[in-house]
Amino acid sequence: MAPSSRFLISDDFRFDASTRELSRIEDDGSATPLPLGSRAADMLLLFLQRPGELVTKNEIMDAVWPNTTVEESNLPVQIAALRRALDARREGASAIVTVPGRGYRFALPIREDSVAEPARQPSMGQNVVLNSDVVPDTSGRASALADDSTGLARVETKSEPRSWVARIPKWSWVGAGAGFLAVAALALQWETFFPSHSGGPPATTMTPTQYLERGRAFVRIDDLDRALADFDQAIRLDAGMAAAYLNRASVRRYKDDYEGALADSGKAIELTPSDHHVYLERGHDYWAKGDYDQAIESYNAALRIAPRSAESFFGRGLAYFFRGGLTKAQSDFQSSNRFDPGFSPPVLWLAVVQLRGKLVEQSGKGPSLLDMKWPGPVLRMMRGELSPPQLFLAADDSDPARKQVQLCHADFYAGELALSQNDGAEAARLFRLAADGCPLRYFERPSAKAELRALDNHP
Repeated sequence: MAPSSRFLISDDFRFDASTRELSRIEDDGSATPLPLGSRAADMLLLFLQRPGELVTKNEIMDAVWPNTTVEESNLPVQIAALRRALDARREGASAIVTVPGRGYRFALPIREDSVAEPARQPSMGQNVVLNSDVVPDTSGRASALADDSTGLARVETKSEPRSWVARIPKWSWVGAGAGFLAVAALALQWETFFPSHSGGPPATTMTPTQYLERGRAFVRIDDLDRALADFDQAIRLDAGMAAAYLNRASVRRYKDDYEGALADSGKAIELTPSDHHVYLERGHDYWAKGDYDQAIESYNAALRIAPRSAESFFGRGLAYFFRGGLTKAQSDFQSSNRFDPGFSPPVLWLAVVQLRGKLVEQSGKGPSLLDMKWPGPVLRMMRGELSPPQLFLAADDSDPARKQVQLCHADFYAGELALSQNDGAEAARLFRLAADGCPLRYFERPSAKAELRALDNHP
């Protein structure tokens, strides 16, 4: 689907992919705009591009928060926003079906709005979708269609008895072909993402894109060395793949290789200077390194391209904060929260700024974090409703991965509370725990290191 396409959803809604605007179609044919945050709109576009398919949580996180580490608790917040818009006048099941433990599936029928793009005559060999309720697949997935999908008309000049093969219903051949393709694709994907450990070469030759995707999968499970190797291989095969440089920059930053990260984000900027994500990554690289002036310049460049980028405002807010500009930091955290109310870190940092600078408290818009199982306790501690020991009790969890993240938050934000109370020794102890124990991809880890550097410079 071209980026400029518009979608009709169950003939009740229209979504413009180019502007990310959702409208409800009224009985008289008029359209009523339905406000959506940028993340909810990006999520809706992903669902519309894959109608009826299971979209996993990881796929949504990668598409909606690219190259950004956010808590999974942000996901249901955006899903709830979409459901409020799409289910308001519907009865029965939701437009977005939850598949427990796996992800979500978009259940409403959709079709491309004919107003969005004039119909084109098919050229030789061009596939044509005849059913207007079916959205063409542009994600690179193979589709098994009958061989008369070439767009070329067939004319029977005479009628002859059909063989037993011809008498088999056409849907049977389509189903058999789809089944064969599914088995073949499964075999390819198994070998691609889980190659043989026999010591020999893989059975298939991987493309740069496959190395890139497998590298991203390794990042999600914190296997950074394998991720780095895959991004290296993608770049060896395609030296012009900006996404590989961008992802390798992130991994190098996670591994504290700031010069390598800056070299990669610089190359990504050279290849795709109009993409705000490359400047965002360079801002993260400079910020993690402690070069806050350069970080702010990079975030400014990202915001010139994407003025509503919540991540860019948040990153620049962090740079201002660690440079000592609390008022500017507060303003940027407020902007980040305004453009993406479901993004929780700016709300937490607004509380940190309030503690540090004794500024007027700004709670932020959107669903209240106070009511969330996590990070609600963190915010309650910073508001004085919980003590640090109570926060650490709340951070305990039977899931080791979730427990690591929650203890990371508890260590870091309890350290910020101690620092606001002029208890430098306790703050340093907690920041050291966060710097050592936080997952590599979480921004609390470099933030703790930045606080430790500041404490060393001001004993």
